[in-house]
Amino acid sequence: MFGLRDAEIVSEVARARGFRAAATALGVAPSAVSARIAQVERMLGARLFDRSQRRARLTPVGRRFLEQVDRLLALRDEIADDITAREGLSGTLRIGVAETIVHTGLPAMLRHLAEAAPRVRLELSVDVSEQLARALMEDEIDIAVLMNQWTPRGVRGTLVERVEIDWYAAPAVLPARPGAAAATALDLDFLAERAVITFVKGTPPEREVAQILADPRLPPTVVHCSSSLATMVHLTCDGFGVGTLPNRLVAGECADGRLRRIDFGPAMRLSALEFEMCYVNPAIEKFAAILTGAAMPPPAQRGRT
Repeated sequence: MFGLRDAEIVSEVARARGFRAAATALGVAPSAVSARIAQVERMLGARLFDRSQRRARLTPVGRRFLEQVDRLLALRDEIADDITAREGLSGTLRIGVAETIVHTGLPAMLRHLAEAAPRVRLELSVDVSEQLARALMEDEIDIAVLMNQWTPRGVRGTLVERVEIDWYAAPAVLPARPGAAAATALDLDFLAERAVITFVKGTPPEREVAQILADPRLPPTVVHCSSSLATMVHLTCDGFGVGTLPNRLVAGECADGRLRRIDFGPAMRLSALEFEMCYVNPAIEKFAAILTGAAMPPPAQRGRT
């Protein structure tokens, strides 16, 4: 079948209204132009040009063909412009993020990228950090934003978010309290008849909760795990249990009275989550720098042991 060069030749002959003039414009011999046109006509089984007169005139089939090849050439030019626009900051970028980042830093990151590289097309996926690390190493995503404990060994990473975690419960399951203190102070016996809702099994928050609740001085407590933060918030608001939730994520629920923060004292304090942006392919460096708002020098190589 005919190629882009054939389409260019047909278009130039039609524009110049002659084989010789088209050959001069294309920098080739007139015989080469004539031969290429004849070859295309044989493949199509139809005449594109009327050669009975001095000037080459398109036949009705030729006019229809020219309409189509002009669209083809315009698409070729559009693809080339898209690839080379804005110093290479174009194309499709595959980003995988932990759900916590969806509710915290991701909107600002994507706004920053859209302003700096508006032609970039995004493919976003949300998963747990362990799976994001695997997807990054198997080239299923270009950038992963995950808990730093899951950053693969030797992969470039930049700290992009530190998320504070606290205990929360719906007012309906809390004892009545006077006033409106910042947090409800409770003793640990409160958990004796309550379930705990926390992050998916194997994550740092889940392991920390399990370690805290393993204290023999504490009453036995049922722990429910979820890979969905939205589900954790919903269940906690409904009074299904006491949730370990990111402070920023539930600021609205606390403001409208659906949730209250609980202070169990220093022994029950939860560690903050730290999230890193990681990539493997050096070609992704510019995109990562835009997303983090960082300077262009590459982040330090992080070795894992």
